[in-house]
Amino acid sequence: MCILPLWEIDTAGEKIKNRIQKETKVIRTFTIVASFLALLWATIVVYSSFAILPQTNLVFHTCDYLLSVLKLTSHVIIFAFMAHSLQHIEEICTMMDPEENEEYLVYDERYQREVRRRLNFLVKRHCEFKRWRTNTLRIMDKLILPFSACAAVLLFMGIYSFLYIGESATIVICSDVLFNILAGSCIVATIMAGEALQDESENTFTTLMLTKWYNFNCENRKIFLLMLCNSVKPISINFSGEIAINYRLGMAICKTVYSAISVFL
Repeated sequence: MCILPLWEIDTAGEKIKNRIQKETKVIRTFTIVASFLALLWATIVVYSSFAILPQTNLVFHTCDYLLSVLKLTSHVIIFAFMAHSLQHIEEICTMMDPEENEEYLVYDERYQREVRRRLNFLVKRHCEFKRWRTNTLRIMDKLILPFSACAAVLLFMGIYSFLYIGESATIVICSDVLFNILAGSCIVATIMAGEALQDESENTFTTLMLTKWYNFNCENRKIFLLMLCNSVKPISINFSGEIAINYRLGMAICKTVYSAISVFL
């Protein structure tokens, strides 16, 4: 355990000195009383016989060595009582160790190299997602409006035919139900995929905002700022600057289908 440098108790004035002396007296009294009680308990255990207890006759008469182990280790409880206080002191010393303090991470070359490596990896991955989005938009740029129109028409036809199917044959009913399930599942899967991509990109920005950037050096801060600027706008499959594959598009399709069915009912 590292040595914790201490000041003189009268450095901060008479009031603080009296407070320190009072708390020291309380802690010292607790330590003495707890140690005495633990020693007394351990001694009683060593010189006592468990045979006088009726409930112990069921087990201990066949395993005397357990009693021996218990008696031999009973005095260890004295140190266990003090372990909690020692752990607190150890934690305080660790927190005050300059090598573990956050303000010294700026000068830690190994830490800064690891941060730089991870930031470069994040920037590259984010650029790959941006590049994938651009290539996807080139392929699907002219397909989003037909997709939305076809989705609305398919949902309308499926629901309308299901409502007015009447006494059709069983094979027709099964075919219509399967068609509705297939069309609906494809539409829902596409919309959920677009929404998931947008949500994850938003979570990336939120995570970056919670990063302790003040522990970075100047070079890493520049990389972090670049990553932060690139992730301000969520990644989404959008068209015409307004239409995007997300839950909003799904709600628009559902409203269109509901309006069309309301007209025909």
